[in-house]
Amino acid sequence: MPATPPASVHKTNDTPAHPMAIEPGKQLGEGKYVITIKKLLGCNAQGFTYRATARTRGPKPTGMEVVVREFFMSYCSERGADGLSVATPEDIAPTVEKCMVE
Repeated sequence: MPATPPASVHKTNDTPAHPMAIEPGKQLGEGKYVITIKKLLGCNAQGFTYRATARTRGPKPTGMEVVVREFFMSYCSERGADGLSVATPEDIAPTVEKCMVE
């Protein structure tokens, strides 16, 4: 039988279940879609998974429900002051960049 995840992973209100998670209502994207975070679905050592809506830009916007996976190493990264960006300490950044290239 699989282990039951901690209750904090399955919040039912609109507050983040993790202090480093993106807050519900924040918008992402500058391209074709505007993505609005609705709820944190889960988290682990590699990042966060959110329920969100994606809406097209333009005179007749259309929307759909989506899942967003954010790579966020909580043991060595921090959330930026804007509530969206991710800051990695200078001493770890070369290691992170090397992993992303390989």
